[in-house]
This record gives sequence, C-alpha cells and structure tokens, in this order.
Amino acid sequence: MKHYILLLLLFSAPIFSQKKTYKITYDYHIAVKDNGEISMNTYLKTYLTGDGKKSLYVEDFIASQNNNNNPNTLNIKTESNPVFYKELLDNKVTYRDMVSLKFFNIQDEIENFDWQILPETKTILNYSCQKASLFFRGRTIEVYFTKDIPFSDGPWKLSGLPGMILEYTINNNAGMYNAIATKVEITANINEIINPYHEKQTITYEEFVTTYRKKYADTKAKISSYGGSGGMPKGYKELYIIE
Repeated sequence: MKHYILLLLLFSAPIFSQKKTYKITYDYHIAVKDNGEISMNTYLKTYLTGDGKKSLYVEDFIASQNNNNNPNTLNIKTESNPVFYKELLDNKVTYRDMVSLKFFNIQDEIENFDWQILPETKTILNYSCQKASLFFRGRTIEVYFTKDIPFSDGPWKLSGLPGMILEYTINNNAGMYNAIATKVEITANINEIINPYHEKQTITYEEFVTTYRKKYADTKAKISSYGGSGGMPKGYKELYIIE
C-alpha cells in the first residue's frame, strides 16, 4: 500500500508542478462623454496573457481601426497597440502614455489595491463570478472575478483579488470603460513572457503625473490669454488633476 501511494505521488507531481499559463480575450467598450452624456464609442478586443507571475495586457486598437466602418464610432489611429507589462508579485506595471503627443514609458508601482468584495454574483463564460469594488486614484472600479481561475490578475493595471477578473467597469462623467471576457484559454506551456520595455528608458508614475499637470497648467494659461477656458482632460481612468 505504501509503495502504491508513493508511486501515485511520483506520477502526480509533474501534473501539479507543471507550469500553467492563461490567455483571456475581452470585448472592450470605451464611451467618451460630453457633459455626462455618451458622445462617441470605441469597440475593440483586448488580450491578457500571463503565468501568475508576469503578464501582458494588449489593447488591439490597430485591428479596431482597420475594421471600423461605423461613422458613430471613434476610430483611434495608432501605429502600435498599448501594452501593459505586469510584474504581479511586486505590483509593478509598465506601459506607455503620452502628454501632448509625446510618449513616455511609465513604471507604476502600486502599493495596494484595497478591494471590497461584495455579495453580488453573476456567471461569465460558465465561470461563477463575484463582484468587488475599488476606489483607485479618484475613480470607482467595479469588477467580477472568479476563483475558478486561480490566478490573481485582470485587465489593465488590475490584480490583487483571489482569482481572475473577467469583467471590469469604470464609469464617470468623463467616460465609461467596460471589458468583459469572451474567451478563456488555460495551457500547460507557452513562450516566456518578455518585458517589451526591457532596457528602455522609463519614468515613474509620479513623474508622469507631474509632467501632465505642468503641461495642463501651461495649456490652460495659453487658452486663458486668448479669452478661452479649459485645458487637457484631467484623466479618465485615473484622476490626475483635482481642482
């Protein structure tokens, strides 16, 4: 009997120690608002690929602009897709963003996602999901996550829940963002997840926000000198400027 148990453990060990990776496809909807009312929509696919330690989240604007013939849909021109590289164990996210058409590679170190797990549930792709919410940098984020996919990850910068986020929504007066999973693939082996920002110059999130605020103030001053008002947007997913 002891020999049988030992053999069972030996043959079972590779199965449980085998590296698992995931690829999740989301339908992503961006709604730009004007005075709280939706004025333009963008629809695209996004892809999350990871192994529980590292992941890449890609927003496929290129395919969206090539397939978009709807005059009521905003067609965002780009030559490269936004990519978020996450080091999940260290809560680090590296990505690109711009200020006045100048791009920066930003390394964001997030100290803590203070999630509140709520009683509401729903089913997404036959996965039982539970609702959670988070107030993050001036915005409320609502998500549905599942413990049936045992990786703490999700779209955009999000992670830190006891399972995979299959839907997230940010909804405020500036815009609405919603991503919901349409396909989940769990595989044994894929190519190593490579940091696309390796050896590239980066700035911190705090440096990016400081640059953004300075350009906002300069732009607003120039507009005011001509008798106008306004400036750059104050941030959609994250609130950069509070006045």
